Amino acid sequence: MNKELKILLLEDVQTDADLNEHELRKAGIKFSSKRVDTRDDFTKGLEEFAPDLILADYKLPAFDGLSALEIAKEKSPDAPFIFVTGAMGEELAVESLKKGATDYVLKDRLYRLAPVVNRAMEEADKAIKRKQAENALMESEERYRVLTETANDAIICINEKDALYLWNKKAEEIFGYTAAEAIGKELHKLIVPENLREKSWEGLKGFFKTGEGNIINKTVELAGIKKDGTEFPLELSVSAMNVKGEWHATGIIRDITERKKLENELKDKLDIVERMNKLMVGRELELGKRRQIIEKLDARISELEKEKQGFKARIKELEG
Repeated sequence: MNKELKILLLEDVQTDADLNEHELRKAGIKFSSKRVDTRDDFTKGLEEFAPDLILADYKLPAFDGLSALEIAKEKSPDAPFIFVTGAMGEELAVESLKKGATDYVLKDRLYRLAPVVNRAMEEADKAIKRKQAENALMESEERYRVLTETANDAIICINEKDALYLWNKKAEEIFGYTAAEAIGKELHKLIVPENLREKSWEGLKGFFKTGEGNIINKTVELAGIKKDGTEFPLELSVSAMNVKGEWHATGIIRDITERKKLENELKDKLDIVERMNKLMVGRELELGKRRQIIEKLDARISELEKEKQGFKARIKELEG
């Protein structure tokens, strides 16, 4: 153990405290210590000294070990609490362990103290790391929960039984099912239109075996069905997750009813514009043809006018 421990000693006999410290130093355990023997000093030691380990006698003139244990569990719950006492029957030992003591060592067997302390600190270190990991997991889960619950798209997850186990608020809004109604239900029976269910189930069976599929890691447009039976267009993005050897799928779904409506309106308008363009082009072609005919007629009239003037000139020559 490389870390220097801070040890709070609840012991009214200085000699006994010295013996405890001697055993620990002999075992190579590095520490600093503070000895107390009253309730007030013990409580103050927990708050100000902030011990990593508590060694406590069971009986003291003005205080007792079980009361100290109760206070320690409240103020320093992560610090191992070891009784070091002159006498402790089996019944008291069991009671102390039930109430949260880490272990106990009899004063006439102090050779056990260092191994017990080492083991207690190892377990405490594991417990702290486990608690840190649990807290990190809880924080991660909370961030994920907030992310999914505030997302603008439906987010759903299914396991290898096709059973839904994640159904966020947007999914409730889009499909009309509450999370309580959707969780545990089979996806393809709940939100896939009946005419597409067989094909959907065949695709899912293949996915659960291999984690692969025609729509994995793609964004596709499909049809979905709401709780009230309304069929509507949706956009779906699917990703695969392997959880303990089982394939799970996460789907991000967007209702594209309004987008499709706008696309259709735009298409209708473009069709109208295209028809108008064709009419205008046709008119332009017709006008062009008419202009060509008029130009030809104008040219012919000019030729006839020239011929007429020629005839007049010829007539005058003959009359003269």
